[in-house]
Amino acid sequence: GSSTSAPQAPDPAVTAVVDALVELIQQEGGELSASQLFALHPEAYEEVRAAGGMKSFCAKHRSKVRFAAGSGEGKLALAAVVDTLVGLLEERGGAMEGAEVAHLYRVHPKAKAEIAAAGGLKQYCLTHSGRVRLVDNGAGGNVMQLVRNGSALAAAVEDRDVEKLGGTSQGARMGVSGGISEAGQGAVAGGKVIGS
Repeated sequence: GSSTSAPQAPDPAVTAVVDALVELIQQEGGELSASQLFALHPEAYEEVRAAGGMKSFCAKHRSKVRFAAGSGEGKLALAAVVDTLVGLLEERGGAMEGAEVAHLYRVHPKAKAEIAAAGGLKQYCLTHSGRVRLVDNGAGGNVMQLVRNGSALAAAVEDRDVEKLGGTSQGARMGVSGGISEAGQGAVAGGKVIGS
């Protein structure tokens, strides 16, 4: 397995600036030009400059904001809902209970409508299966999980393929950390796909 270092705690001052920007973007209808941003929130200039510019700032805070190219200067816009969800999952170590989707609704104003338009949380996660998945937690609920780099093969396994392995699609989607051998051989044990 690969070793990963613990994520560095975000600077509270930077977090406050980003949260204030999200609020401003919401008030301005979803987008804000750089000149509007700096006029409304002068403190943001230093944070954007320290990050290496607007694009770098947005990349660094991609779970909350994104760079929207426009005529002339770029614009700051709310992150895509899936990017915000991925950010929340990363903050929680890669997973959170499906019932916690209410937190996503609080932090992203378009999340509830977008998830409803997709047909619910399960369909939304299937639509974004390369990044997130929804699995049965074994206790009558669901868990949203981050699809980690290197597990794209496992995320792409369809229900019929998992059944051939002797498990259920819900069990196979529960956090594929061991992976599936190149030949697609493996078994489902304890909610995880393990190589054979």
